Amino acid sequence: MKSAVLSGNDLVIDEVQNAQAQDLLEKTKDCRKLIFSVSLENGEIVELPTQLSRVLEAVIETAAQGGRTSFSSVPSELTSAAAARLLGLSRPTLMKLIAERQIPSHKVGTHTRIKTDDLLAYKAKRADMQARAVEEMRELSDRIGDL
Repeated sequence: MKSAVLSGNDLVIDEVQNAQAQDLLEKTKDCRKLIFSVSLENGEIVELPTQLSRVLEAVIETAAQGGRTSFSSVPSELTSAAAARLLGLSRPTLMKLIAERQIPSHKVGTHTRIKTDDLLAYKAKRADMQARAVEEMRELSDRIGDL
């Protein structure tokens, strides 16, 4: 492969961009948050909003791993089937979480709809809980190993 290729919604990274992304991540590894800016033709520098910087950071991380990035838009509301797919759950499991009020939803006629923002907030909360559980397991393992 000679360069990055944008094919439909997929960005395919070549070896040069992979190395450049790895180098950038190595140089910024001690930074908690990357802030990107754009230099305009007139010399003005415009700082990108935090959320857009996070998108670019995710693309760079994927490029550093030699992966493939896909871009797509997500509607403001999802069906229960689409929401379940996004979370990697079965639809019945999603409906159980909705019934337990762990994920807010509303009805459109007889159909359940979930706001994308609510679903992504639940996904982030679940990822945080999983990360904490892994950290607690590490600490427990260290304590057991010290006995």
